[in-house]
Amino acid sequence: MQDEVRASLEDLAIRWETPKGRELKARIVSDVKRNRGEGLSSILEGFLYVSEVPGGRDLRGITLEGEDLSEAIFGKCDMSWASFARSNLSRADLRSSTLKRADMTDANLSMARFDFADCSRADFSRSTLDGTHFKEARLTGAVFENADVSRSSFESASLAKTNFRNAKLEQANFFNADCNNSNFDGAGLDRVAARPAKAWGLRFDMERDEFEKQVGLKAITSRTTKRFKGLDALLKLASAGPVTEARKGAGDDQEIPVFGAPLRGTQKLKPLPGEDMHFGAGPRGAADDVEASQRPTTAFREEGEPEATPGGGVRRRPPPPPRPTMRRAPPMALGAPPPASGAAQARRPRPGPPTGRSGPRPAPGPGSGPPTTRGPRPGPPPSGVQPRPPRPAPPPPPKLPVAPLDPDAPEPLSDWAKTIGQLMQLKPSITKILVEVDGEKSRIIYKVDPSKS
Repeated sequence: MQDEVRASLEDLAIRWETPKGRELKARIVSDVKRNRGEGLSSILEGFLYVSEVPGGRDLRGITLEGEDLSEAIFGKCDMSWASFARSNLSRADLRSSTLKRADMTDANLSMARFDFADCSRADFSRSTLDGTHFKEARLTGAVFENADVSRSSFESASLAKTNFRNAKLEQANFFNADCNNSNFDGAGLDRVAARPAKAWGLRFDMERDEFEKQVGLKAITSRTTKRFKGLDALLKLASAGPVTEARKGAGDDQEIPVFGAPLRGTQKLKPLPGEDMHFGAGPRGAADDVEASQRPTTAFREEGEPEATPGGGVRRRPPPPPRPTMRRAPPMALGAPPPASGAAQARRPRPGPPTGRSGPRPAPGPGSGPPTTRGPRPGPPPSGVQPRPPRPAPPPPPKLPVAPLDPDAPEPLSDWAKTIGQLMQLKPSITKILVEVDGEKSRIIYKVDPSKS
């Protein structure tokens, strides 16, 4: 099954230069001016590549240069790569239209409405846009060089990477607009009525090629207005009809130009006569007549499948070696030492009678003395090393109250503010302050140095 084939840009432009396309252009101009563009779907029904656009309002690549389209209503049309150069579109209604990379140079767009339209990478150079509305329009990468944008409204529009170099911006409204990475004149934003909400990364007075290079935009070339090579030959070929076998055999070896998008998708191989078609099979030759037993093969063989030998015998592939199995260790008691290796187990002495347990012990044999036990060697400590003295015991905790009441001290006062006031007055001469606490009573005792008072 063939994949869906979409038209190329050349196809979209050339279809309007055919006799059928020129007839449709005249009907389209009449409909948008007198019928508010309501009959575009029926006019374009059955035309080339119209089925690619939902609704059938396909005006991609149309060329309407130098036309009087004032107060025309296009509605929701797809006019990508269209050309309206030097046309009069004053007070035209292009709301919610798609005008990607459209050519609007030297056009009169005064009081036109582009609200909610997608004008990405459109070229408005040297155009008149006095009072034009672009509310919430998408103008990413658009060009307004040397254009008159006075009193235009770009409210809440997306103007990232837009070029306004040498444009007239008197009383233009950029309220809540996104102008990041755009290019303006040095004092261009000082003349606007409302400044944009986002304006970081701005460039000023930068040439067009350098600006597009810095912000990552490729060069804008309107292929819809380009004069294609061999266009007249293509039109003659289309009007002459399909090439027949008689015309092919006439000896005309000249290459016939073909336009249109190349077909994409899966291609089936044509089977050879007398044999079945195999997926992935190549052309057969004399080498295919060799016996199957003499062909080298790298195909997978099941285990135990016989393999042919040069002598004609059958040799079986030996079975694979068994996989080593892991033996599970015997359970160990909690806290027991880990088992020793095989060499250590071979050198381990035989177990003797248990020691340290209650029970009768074997009688000592003749000639055996009493058991000896090793203990610390007696003797003085080594020279030069003094024994560490014992640590003194910590003092007992003090008993409360720490400071007993002084009998010669003045009577305790309950007025702390008065006492603190006296201390502040005698601050230079006070040498000692003591607070005595006895149950609910407390007093402050201080010592005064008469020499300092």
